[in-house]
Amino acid sequence: MTDHSDLIARLRAACVGHPSASIAWPHRVLHEAASALSSQSLSLSEAREEIERLRGLVAGIREPDPATATPYGIIDPDYARVFTIARCIAWSEGYALMMHGSFTRDLDLLAVPWTETASEPEHVVNRIAEACDLMRPHRPASAKPQGRLAFTLMFKGFGDPRFVDLSVMPRRSDAHG
Repeated sequence: MTDHSDLIARLRAACVGHPSASIAWPHRVLHEAASALSSQSLSLSEAREEIERLRGLVAGIREPDPATATPYGIIDPDYARVFTIARCIAWSEGYALMMHGSFTRDLDLLAVPWTETASEPEHVVNRIAEACDLMRPHRPASAKPQGRLAFTLMFKGFGDPRFVDLSVMPRRSDAHG
């Protein structure tokens, strides 16, 4: 990159008089050019400093050790099985089903009413739990923002820490009373 300090000094030296005085062209143009170049040099210097700061941050990023890293975004085979079955059941009951989250601690699913004849949320959740061989704890759904109902479904294996969080958005008839 070009250092404009010499050019700025020569422009200012060619100006005789006060920089803020109302002087006719070309004298005033020399002052304006010197100020503009000086301002651009400062901006360029700040940008270079920021680039160096970011290079330092990037240099500090290390690839995770595959032997110990959490498999973020890799879907557990049981989660894949549950989603495949649940998606088909949800569709047959008038819902669209989607996944979200990290897929590491639990499987987060969201069912959205897709047809005018979408089933009751409890019915859809019970069908999914039964078809996927999941256990539904004896507690009511949790009320969440926007009328969403959250259900927890657990794997039946003793001590299995994985679970499915199945949220169901309200049907229009449920949302409007």
